[in-house]
Amino acid sequence: MIVWTVFHVFLLLLVPILMIIIGVIMTIRPPKEINPMFGYSTQRATASPEAWQYSQRLFGKLTLVFNSVSLVLSVLVMILNWGILFEWISNMSMTLFLALLVVWTAQTIILCLAVPFVESKLKKKFPEKSTL
Repeated sequence: MIVWTVFHVFLLLLVPILMIIIGVIMTIRPPKEINPMFGYSTQRATASPEAWQYSQRLFGKLTLVFNSVSLVLSVLVMILNWGILFEWISNMSMTLFLALLVVWTAQTIILCLAVPFVESKLKKKFPEKSTL
């Protein structure tokens, strides 16, 4: 029973914690050179070295902020459903299932929120580089 509880806690906290770590890394030490493997690589972000540096730091900061909110949301849902988390998975209540589904959906949406913000800022700051 405790294994399932640890598993649920792990699942709820994995994405926000991982993305907060990535946000910290990209804010402190963003990739210096334009590359398609690591970093925020969109057409606008790779249009110039200046746009690249700006987008890396901005994406890192936004990822940090948005996923901190996601982490708080996840912890709140976990606290509100703490008693239910201790049930066996075969007896998992619909409340827990819906709570997990809502949190995972919210985490996914929050994960994607930084992209339109960064693109909007890039378009304003580097209008001559905008090709989209």
